[in-house]
Amino acid sequence: MIYKIFNKIYRFFYFNYNKGKVSYTNPNAKNSFVVETGSHIDNPNVTVGENVKLFYNVMIFGDGPVYIGDGTLIGFNTIIYSSKNGGVHIGKNCAIAANSYIIDTNHSTNVFVDSIQSSDESEKVVIGDNVWISAHCIIGKGSRLSDNVVVGANSFVNKAFPKNSVIAGTPAKIIKYRGE
Repeated sequence: MIYKIFNKIYRFFYFNYNKGKVSYTNPNAKNSFVVETGSHIDNPNVTVGENVKLFYNVMIFGDGPVYIGDGTLIGFNTIIYSSKNGGVHIGKNCAIAANSYIIDTNHSTNVFVDSIQSSDESEKVVIGDNVWISAHCIIGKGSRLSDNVVVGANSFVNKAFPKNSVIAGTPAKIIKYRGE
């Protein structure tokens, strides 16, 4: 019984702690934003719209801008990293399946005598409206997914794709268009 009470108190504070770390597009967005247990927002520049849901263990890191549009669902164990020189923009009504990774940077491999150079090589990631990203996908720096794109499972995206395309593979390529 005490465990259940403690668990409810923990979940309440954890949920409100994460909700307090983001900005909202409007007052209704804060009330409709859902953060499930284990999700962690460690980025001071996150903005979310209405009816956004982060499933279990979603991690948002970095110090660059992250925008998540209205009605977007982000599956469990997904990681989003945004650097200050890039950014991640996710449009409205997107579905990002479990175990996906969205990152706007590659780290430099220049080695000096005593240390590794820490500068980032960043380029903004833009995901349009109504995009479906299947499970276990990597969306790399500079990726641009136009509206209505579908990304097949286990794909690696590293460039721009046009509206209504269905893409898959490593690296991803167009396999057809929606409606064909």
